[in-house]
Amino acid sequence: MSLTSRVRVALLSTGSEILQGLYPDTNSQWMAERLGALGFDVVAIRAVGDDELATRRAIAALSREADLIVSSGGLGPTEDDVLRVACARLWHRPLVVDARLLRQIERRFRRFRRPMPESNRRQALIPRGATPLPNAWGTAPGLILPGTKSLATLIALPGPPLELQPMFEKRALPWLRRHLWPRIAKGRTVIQTIGWPESRVNEAVADLFGADPGLEVTILARGGKIEVRLTA
Repeated sequence: MSLTSRVRVALLSTGSEILQGLYPDTNSQWMAERLGALGFDVVAIRAVGDDELATRRAIAALSREADLIVSSGGLGPTEDDVLRVACARLWHRPLVVDARLLRQIERRFRRFRRPMPESNRRQALIPRGATPLPNAWGTAPGLILPGTKSLATLIALPGPPLELQPMFEKRALPWLRRHLWPRIAKGRTVIQTIGWPESRVNEAVADLFGADPGLEVTILARGGKIEVRLTA
């Protein structure tokens, strides 16, 4: 990939509650909008249940479409939080305890004057060599695994939105700026129209469709307005 090509991103939400329709996948919605505004090219969104094999297969499949995968969920202390194990097996790296993460988790329990269950220790496990992402908003740290010949770079974030969003802004985004920012050659212009039907807006911008292979034109109706989004 050249320095001027777009960074293709896939989003992976983990959790059987999403597949069962118990909770909407608001994380993917937020991440897609945030990453798109930053200049990334979101090419796929996928949800997978709390199944380690299915998670591995999803990461492998998305790696064929994207340069970067951002996942949410699967980092909790329970048996069905399987993302760490799936990553360790895919990247062929053993899970090791990160002492700094463990101390942070222990401090959080002490701060709330609660004993730490033994199961929370597993939240300090990361594949050897992964970059840990400390979580100041909960007990589930994130992690970053570098890409390989067959696997995309993976940024794993916790599932609760009140943890995921600040974790992305304060932990993942600085890493992206250091490592991938020079490769982002994408900006967005949004034109809002009022009083025009969608069909008339389409006619007004019809010449832009296909005008340049690097230009994406999206017409979106929302909030009583018609938006034309130009992304290049």
